[in-house]
Amino acid sequence: MRGSLREIIHSPFRIVYRHDPKTVRIVRIWRSERQLRLTEHEDKPT
Repeated sequence: MRGSLREIIHSPFRIVYRHDPKTVRIVRIWRSERQLRLTEHEDKPT
């Protein structure tokens, strides 16, 4: 089974990674020049 893709937003960077049971693999990192606005739901950790 493949791990799930997840995203971290740490302004101005966005990081996409794959989380497997034993490893974490970085898929992509990029810098966004635009300010990202999160809704209240997206801003709170689950």
